[in-house]
Amino acid sequence: MSINIRSWKVGEIKNSENQEPVYDSAHIQNFIVTKYADTSPKLLTGDVDLDLKARQLLTLSEGVLDAFVLIFWESKRPENKQSAEWLARQQRKIDGGLAAFESLCQSRQPKSSEYIINDTYTIADIAIACATAQIDFGGIRPGWKEKYPELAKWYTKMEERDTFKKTYPVMFEIKDSIV
Repeated sequence: MSINIRSWKVGEIKNSENQEPVYDSAHIQNFIVTKYADTSPKLLTGDVDLDLKARQLLTLSEGVLDAFVLIFWESKRPENKQSAEWLARQQRKIDGGLAAFESLCQSRQPKSSEYIINDTYTIADIAIACATAQIDFGGIRPGWKEKYPELAKWYTKMEERDTFKKTYPVMFEIKDSIV
């Protein structure tokens, strides 16, 4: 049985073993990390504290993405119906997330690491790269690379990965009307 209580698909993958859909970013991420725990890259370190940090950064990244989506939809409303306070609140969330990502990039250990946590490619790298890609792709933060230079440098390296090249977002037209 296939149940989607949200009645929408942000993203969906098919589980080849039982063909049940796996949808929503958090569910997809948990499915992949759990189902393929014995496959490289593991996406978690195996250290409880570092893995909790990775999941915390995943949550922060989702918050940045949620704010991006809310700004997008609010900006589609007629200008006289948009809430400046609501937009400002979402902008602050994005700014706070980008500042936190910059701080993480500055404090990476070891300093030579290309990854956010330790020297291991984790869900934190994927989540932060996806959030940063959306901000970059959406063009809602002109000059962000100059304001957050360590994040920009780290993101540029992540962009070079084949997995990111193959999954970079593409623009499409949304025709739904906004109340």
